[in-house]
Amino acid sequence: MRGIIDKLVPTVLPDITFSDRMTVRLGGKVVELIYAGLSHSDDSVIMHFPEERAVYAVDFVLAKALPYKDLPLSAYFYPEWLDSLHRLEKMDFDILIPGHDSVGTHKDVRDFRHYLEDLESAVIDGIKAGLSIEELQNSIALDEYRDWDLFDDWRALNIEGMYRQLMRKSNQHQDTGSIP
Repeated sequence: MRGIIDKLVPTVLPDITFSDRMTVRLGGKVVELIYAGLSHSDDSVIMHFPEERAVYAVDFVLAKALPYKDLPLSAYFYPEWLDSLHRLEKMDFDILIPGHDSVGTHKDVRDFRHYLEDLESAVIDGIKAGLSIEELQNSIALDEYRDWDLFDDWRALNIEGMYRQLMRKSNQHQDTGSIP
């Protein structure tokens, strides 16, 4: 709720809130609301529809599509995002409704997490090799994901964004002298 208030958007504030989990019944159907953890934001919620074996999870997971542009520091928490994806992977469902782009399956959550991990690994290797952002963008192919939506438009931006995410974490952990 704090995010709603902080954004100063004219909104009717909820009169029911929860911290980690809450189960509600809507029209005789059970809906489980589960806090996703830090990911795309600090207030993402997974809506689990157990009877339908479906989840609705917006902005922090996509089915066969790259995440938003340059992974803005103001909109993503990394590497905590991976924890949210792990949490979602442990859930029992078949249908993934990500809120943007195509509907997917449980497997798409794992594939999306693998994309982020592959992106992170490639950027870390490039940083260790002393490459600039432009050199990283020119050398990191991520061909395994070439058929995903927005690949041609956002691959280079995702590389730049991951670089910034890692540098932010590195600056926070400067005492260790390494990238977390």
